[in-house]
Amino acid sequence: MSCTGRRSCRGGPPWPPSWDRAKRPSPERPAPPLPVAGGLPRGAAPTQDVDHFDVSKKTMTHTTTIAPVDQFDENGFLVVAPLIGQGDCDELADRLAAMPEETAGARRLLDEAWCRDLAGRIKDHPAIRPLLAEAAVAIQCIYFQKSTDRNWLVPFHQDLSMPVASRVDHPSLTGWSEKEGNLHVQAPVELLERMTAVRLHVDECGAEDGPLRLVPGAHRLGRLDAEAIATARRELGETVVPVPRGGALAMRPLIPHASSRSTGAGRRRVLHFVFAPPALPLGLAWRSAV
Repeated sequence: MSCTGRRSCRGGPPWPPSWDRAKRPSPERPAPPLPVAGGLPRGAAPTQDVDHFDVSKKTMTHTTTIAPVDQFDENGFLVVAPLIGQGDCDELADRLAAMPEETAGARRLLDEAWCRDLAGRIKDHPAIRPLLAEAAVAIQCIYFQKSTDRNWLVPFHQDLSMPVASRVDHPSLTGWSEKEGNLHVQAPVELLERMTAVRLHVDECGAEDGPLRLVPGAHRLGRLDAEAIATARRELGETVVPVPRGGALAMRPLIPHASSRSTGAGRRRVLHFVFAPPALPLGLAWRSAV
């Protein structure tokens, strides 16, 4: 089995250094609750010990709050809810209704002024900004629509490709392809580690709507082949991530993820934004940078 990245699946256990065996999910030890931004006690620092007094029981409990950015670094994903209001969701739904009825997705939404404005709002949101690279720019927005009429499943994979302006010949640049007229290349791991995807949900995405399933912590393992992803999934488990309407799932592109077919009656419309550092190595340039 081959496994590249900062840690080797062959030379050591395929889980992050901070995960000891006692913390890894198992049938007897379920995965921890989903990391959700917000909810810190008033006045609490991003990470600090907090005392809580239970009036009914007249007892004091001691807990440690964990900053959302630390949860994101540890798990590779974070649910931010809400990110936009219900009125914003209604407006987006009206705009997306103009998309061709038969389409299940589109990749060039950053060409639209309203999408560029929305990317700027997301980038400046106080819950999102700490999750992005310094001076990050939006490089892509993909629209996904899933329902019982437009249905599919996606096996576990990592998001490795990025849209660029032109081709550059270099041995570290592989997987060149064209998607909807845009040139794509598989990015170096060092760049992927600094990129963040923000999946904004226009509709509620429950367990029956084909939500993403993620392997928490596996983004730390670098670029993985299919066998290494399967090993990480066995060792680390997987987490199903429902997201409410107007909420967002922020995730590292290197985290292995999959989605099942929708089995419910609703729709799952998602705007998948990708944010990255403004400058590229090796003479590359972004196709779009907002």
